[in-house]
This record gives sequence, structure tokens and C-alpha cells, in this order.
Amino acid sequence: LMTLSNSHGTTGTLVQIKDGTQMIHQVWLAPSGGGAVLNFGQKTPLCFSANSACVVTTDASGNVYGSLVGWLEV
Repeated sequence: LMTLSNSHGTTGTLVQIKDGTQMIHQVWLAPSGGGAVLNFGQKTPLCFSANSACVVTTDASGNVYGSLVGWLEV
């Protein structure tokens, strides 16, 4: 489960979730509290490569906040 919010008053932003440098998901956040709740359940899990970082980037300067909660299955 990933939650994202944008607190910038006038600028929306495109948020990209990356596996290292490869973009695997993106979502638009509207200005003034625009947000998204992304539920990557068992049917569509958010998977990352071994020994890689979960990278979150935006296309605009602003105030983007997020949280990522999940589990590891081996």
C-alpha cells in the first residue's frame, strides 16, 4: 500500500515509482492536497529487483509526501 499527497498550493506533479532507474508505475497528484492511495495487492504486487532501491521522483518542485507499507515474501 502506498499513499502519496501533494501539499503545494498551485503546482500539480507527476510521481514516478522506479525499480532503480526503471519506471514501473506513475500517478498524477493535483495541487492543494491532491493525493493517491495505491493498493498493490496480491493480484498486482509492486515488485522490485534484488538489491535495488525503490525510487520515487516528481516532475516538479513541490511538497510531496508518501508512505510505503508492504510485506516480503520469499
